[in-house]
Amino acid sequence: MIAEFIGPGHKIYHNYHRGLNNGAPPPSCVQVSPDDWSPYCNQQEFELAEFLFKHAEMPASQINTLLEIWAASLIELGGNPLFANHTDLYHVIDSMSVGAVKWENFKIAYKCKHQDGQNTDEQDELIKLAGLGGQDGQDEPDAPWTFDVYDVWYQDPHQVIHNLLRCTDIKDEMDFVPYQEFNAMKQQRHWEDFMLGDWAWEEVDKIISVNSLTAGATLAPIILGSDKTTVSIATGQTDYYLLYLSIGNVHNTTCHVHCDAVVLIGFLSMPKS
Repeated sequence: MIAEFIGPGHKIYHNYHRGLNNGAPPPSCVQVSPDDWSPYCNQQEFELAEFLFKHAEMPASQINTLLEIWAASLIELGGNPLFANHTDLYHVIDSMSVGAVKWENFKIAYKCKHQDGQNTDEQDELIKLAGLGGQDGQDEPDAPWTFDVYDVWYQDPHQVIHNLLRCTDIKDEMDFVPYQEFNAMKQQRHWEDFMLGDWAWEEVDKIISVNSLTAGATLAPIILGSDKTTVSIATGQTDYYLLYLSIGNVHNTTCHVHCDAVVLIGFLSMPKS
């Protein structure tokens, strides 16, 4: 155990876990060029996509109409609009990465109507949570939603956690070692942040006892949260549960006020009965 007094007057001290290294810096961020608008070709493409999708929240049919009028106006000049249609626009938006983490998706269904999902092309790579319809021992007819196909969008949690650990904006608001905080005058323990709790301390003991090679590493507890919302932009009023991720290393006060400390990592579709 490593003890350290903090603040004036030696009134507060920390007992740090001796199994971890509190002085190891996080990995450095890769700097990109200010002129790099990838996956957009230029700044104009990005600004148009941001306006249509985020600010105007324009439906797909109206986006197509706008781009067709734009294309017609450029025929004599031999030019083309920045996007061919709404499909082209959505494809570029979907290929964006937030903090170098791309959005990915897969399709999921509770049941499949036909063997091996041969009824539709979109079920070729379908994840099925149950067997074929009518084979689960139930006498009552299956609800229609059990055969619907749902999109699940997500970011790789491993990469998201990596980015949180190396975020320079909040590096001074994170604890990389479990510790216990006491008032030296009253020997009264303080409780505030996740890494101050007994669970983090005991979890490090457990991990190191199982694998001594982990000594000196950093414990990054994963905290997940979800809430129902309705996403109406280009989704047909599909209901989603939004899945958020943070790590226990970040101070509680920072999680409440800093947008980079809590990351949206998934959209979980909700079946409609």
